[in-house]
Parts: sequence; structure tokens; C-alpha cells
Amino acid sequence: MLNGEMRTLSGGRTGYWQNGTVVIRNPGAVDGGTALRPTTGYDYFLNTLH
Repeated sequence: MLNGEMRTLSGGRTGYWQNGTVVIRNPGAVDGGTALRPTTGYDYFLNTLH
């Protein structure tokens, strides 16, 4: 994700936020992670992801 905000998460994961979309990069997952548009927006990115 270019120009997004990044956070380091537990378990070797990395979270990214940009324009209402969260991308979770998980190198341990077969598909590499997931992407979603949480209904709680930026609050989800800051306070729910660990």
C-alpha cells in the first residue's frame, strides 16, 4: 500500500491504513493476509488491531 499509514502488529504481522481500507500483511498465512473496510474506520486501525 503506497502512501498509507503503517503499524507493526503481533505475530510478525503489519497493518496498513489508507482511505478507509485496512490491509493486514501476514507472512505466516498462505494467502499473505487480508484487506477490509471496517465500519469503525480509523478507530479500528488504531484500537482494535494488535
